[in-house]
Amino acid sequence: MARFAWMVVVAMGCSGGGEPECDTASNCLTVDSSDTAEPGPARIERVDVGEACVDGALTATVVIENCVSTCVRDVQSSCTLEVVGDQLIVSAEASWLPPSTGSCDAACRVIDATCTAAAPADGDYTVVYGASEASATLPLGEAVCVTAP
Repeated sequence: MARFAWMVVVAMGCSGGGEPECDTASNCLTVDSSDTAEPGPARIERVDVGEACVDGALTATVVIENCVSTCVRDVQSSCTLEVVGDQLIVSAEASWLPPSTGSCDAACRVIDATCTAAAPADGDYTVVYGASEASATLPLGEAVCVTAP
């Protein structure tokens, strides 16, 4: 009977929230399962990388990644094209989740974004994308492209 009472004390001493881990009645640690859960995959993020091309209609098409797995998930991309003084400033960003486990084909997918701006007065401008730039004269006869590392 004394042995049964000791087992009850040990079990009662380790009761509480979460999942108890005990090695003795006085050494009990409650483990919250949210503290030990494996984190999900990190989002992959890209900002102002790839190639931005501005055409005569003042539409910027930005290829942020030219070949990622077709199995990437939750792809989000956007860009802006602003006219600031004599600069046409393009900014772009994209993010996605890596493929989940399992089989995935080797095909590529492009991650891009498109944006526009109202046409400013004709004249000389600098197209800026990330740390890169190129000269442009409006109206544009052909697209001007800038590659950012």
